[in-house]
Amino acid sequence: ILIKAVDCLNEMKSTSIASGFIGTIIGVIVVLFSNINKNDTTQMLSLSLGVSLIPTLYGLIAGYLLFEPMKKNVQRQLDNLK
Repeated sequence: ILIKAVDCLNEMKSTSIASGFIGTIIGVIVVLFSNINKNDTTQMLSLSLGVSLIPTLYGLIAGYLLFEPMKKNVQRQLDNLK
């Protein structure tokens, strides 16, 4: 069971990081195809690009600060049983 848990947590880490990058790509595509006012182009574009980077931040936080420590804890328990 512990071996499967380590594999599952490793996949969850990889998936959260990848989905964060996918979310950022989608956000950038939405920004590029959105109708931006001619008056505030620079300010609106920088705000929208900043917001589109949030999924990457969430993906990295979930991957490295949530799933990686959990995986290491389960791996340590598995090593103690051997």
